[in-house]
Amino acid sequence: MKYVMLLVLLLLVIATPAIAQQKISPLERLQTLYNQQQTTYTPEKLADVSIRCPESQKKLLVLQRQNNLFVQKRISVYGDLQKEMKALELRLAKQGADASELDLLIGKQQVALEAFQDSQKNYDILISDLRSINCAENPGFFLAGISEIYKQQQKLKEAANAVFVILYDSPKTTFYPLSERLRI
Repeated sequence: MKYVMLLVLLLLVIATPAIAQQKISPLERLQTLYNQQQTTYTPEKLADVSIRCPESQKKLLVLQRQNNLFVQKRISVYGDLQKEMKALELRLAKQGADASELDLLIGKQQVALEAFQDSQKNYDILISDLRSINCAENPGFFLAGISEIYKQQQKLKEAANAVFVILYDSPKTTFYPLSERLRI
């Protein structure tokens, strides 16, 4: 037992520096976006961004807070619905009824909810990155990040819509067939 503990501790000591090296700074992430977009900006545009950036960063903070609130509410509602469906599935199982359709729905919802949470995380990281950099020094990186925000917003909307559609369609895809099968 002691040897196992020592081996685990040794692995943690060795692995920790490797994990720490994998962390990428906000500036590096935005620089990567900037390089991927291969967009050139006029000096006037860059100067304008440098001047307006502090105000834009304040607006990004408001956007980030509103978005986080929106996402937390959705996750709470979807989580509550999932708990209720799981409880219904357990009640049906106790009565000996096959509730495989309900299990499938719960699985679909969980996958869609995880994709939604991943989209939110990426979006939130991007906004945090934009809020943390010095725009006067890196206006091109800021513009590249703003361009990416629009793409991330679209992905977040699509992920949120996917969860909604699964639940909206659930009466006809899950509950009506289940109720028909359970009729006496």
